[in-house]
Amino acid sequence: MSIILSQITMDLFVDSFTPECDDAFKVYELVIDGKNATLGYLSSLDHKDKKSALLSFIKLLAFANTGKLLHELFDEIKLHPAHEFKYKDGDKKIWRLWIVGDIRIYYIYLPNKFIVVLNTAPKRKQKLNKSEKEYLEKLAIHVFDCFHSNLITINEGNKNELLN
Repeated sequence: MSIILSQITMDLFVDSFTPECDDAFKVYELVIDGKNATLGYLSSLDHKDKKSALLSFIKLLAFANTGKLLHELFDEIKLHPAHEFKYKDGDKKIWRLWIVGDIRIYYIYLPNKFIVVLNTAPKRKQKLNKSEKEYLEKLAIHVFDCFHSNLITINEGNKNELLN
């Protein structure tokens, strides 16, 4: 089964933005049942969490735009593995990024400087529970499987292309 990734770009949040470098990371969200899973979810948050989430994404995109690994830009309090698991080609990590308020952004890396956001949620407790870890791991494995099988379609604005 294939998946669709939709690029999250700064122009969704601000009117004018000049990219810092040509070698920037691109940030994507999953499209599930025809809906953008991350940005679509933000509308269900309360006002405070929604504001924190929007600011978090603006900052994430700005940091991704530097072209540096996020590990080089944040300390381990702000950015650390939320879950680790074994996969075909080795150990994988699902990263948890905390930038603003109670919002945490959970993501994985793909080759070609892709960041794939798996989930965004308010953090109300210190650690993920077993079912939250299993859900994130299942999403990550599906993304990795589709990537290795060339079954990812990328939506960049109005353009669709197959990721090779």
